[in-house]
Amino acid sequence: MTEKKITAAEVEKSAIVIDTHADTPQRFVDEHFDLGDPLKGGNMNLDSIHKGNLGAEFFRSGWNRRSTRGNLRGARWS
Repeated sequence: MTEKKITAAEVEKSAIVIDTHADTPQRFVDEHFDLGDPLKGGNMNLDSIHKGNLGAEFFRSGWNRRSTRGNLRGARWS
């Protein structure tokens, strides 16, 4: 019996792809970013998500301490 050779494309298509860090939420706030728009200067949009077979994404969000200046009023997400 001959074993079927699996191509890299087949492995990629069948894999569960999980990205554990994306800074995209800050772009939603600062740039009014829309995941449906064409990719301009970033690494992620709906087209790249589908082409890369992305199954899950962990979006990063947190306070930028430098922008708070001791208080949280007017602080930016980073």
